[in-house]
Amino acid sequence: METLRPAPEAATQLRGFWYPVADSRELRTAPLERRIAGEVLALFRDTGGKARVLAAGCPHRGGNLAHGTVRDGCITCPFHGWRFDGDGRCVGVPSEPPGRALPRGGTRAYEVIEQQGLIWTHLGAPGTAVTPPPRFEALEDPSFRAFHIQESVALPFDWWVENILDVTHVPFVHRLSYGGQNPVIEGGYPVVSGDELGFTARVTTRHRYSFWTRVLHGSVSHFDMEIRVRHDMPGNTVFDVDMGGGRRQQLLFLATPEDGENTRVWVFVLRNYLRHIPFGDAVGRAFTRQVLREDLQLAKQAVWKITLAQPRPLSVAADAPSVEFLRLLKLWRDRERRPHPIRDSEQAHG
Repeated sequence: METLRPAPEAATQLRGFWYPVADSRELRTAPLERRIAGEVLALFRDTGGKARVLAAGCPHRGGNLAHGTVRDGCITCPFHGWRFDGDGRCVGVPSEPPGRALPRGGTRAYEVIEQQGLIWTHLGAPGTAVTPPPRFEALEDPSFRAFHIQESVALPFDWWVENILDVTHVPFVHRLSYGGQNPVIEGGYPVVSGDELGFTARVTTRHRYSFWTRVLHGSVSHFDMEIRVRHDMPGNTVFDVDMGGGRRQQLLFLATPEDGENTRVWVFVLRNYLRHIPFGDAVGRAFTRQVLREDLQLAKQAVWKITLAQPRPLSVAADAPSVEFLRLLKLWRDRERRPHPIRDSEQAHG
């Protein structure tokens, strides 16, 4: 059986931030496998229904705990049946005689927060996360109707987040879905405020949308969009879109780096218009997946991808959010690579 090891490029990802790993409704009686920065994780629920996250590699022979079963709130390895509780402690070894002491070592347990229908974790030691996971007010606002999609995409984390922050690609990459024609991006796209944990920006866009795109946005006539953006490091972006006439939309883009080449993404779409039309959410999910496919197609065709290893060679004012994101990403990665005397000493002595 394959022994689970982190991907070689995993060290380039940030470990001190919370990442979403699953929808709450996904995690029921069976465990789930997820990855963050190349590390394989096993998710399950204990007897109290609390979400637990363990390193998926069984310390005995490297069996994948996420492919095991859950019994009495503990997860069982599919290789030799070793059982682990939510804190990663070994609580059962079927091959050992009754009464014999169990192995003292276990597998690593990670901190978990479950809120607003999402399960979050981080790879740092308990209590060391840079910030708590973000809360999104619109998800608790009854005036908005929400749907979302979740997918694992074959795109590097850097590229995906940078692309989300790039509004000016919309009328070209997404021309067939919602990009429209004859775009005008007013006032550049300046970063208006920020700190080491994120930034905000604002832009006005004017497009000549197709008829069906206008209908999907509750309008038969063309309209401008006032867009306010908030980005929380490393991968959480909120677009608050004012389309006039009282119509508002919020788009939440959440990203988790699975490894150096793959990213798990969530796209939430919330609207305060057309809230009760039949099949509206189903149409919206299909539409959102089409938009995602257009980004994936563009990425496949690109000669190179914008990452920290190969940043944008030329920039204009509209690129400010993307440039700021890459700057902050480099800042935090550099910090995580700095020597840590206590942590490094502990690792050296095993």
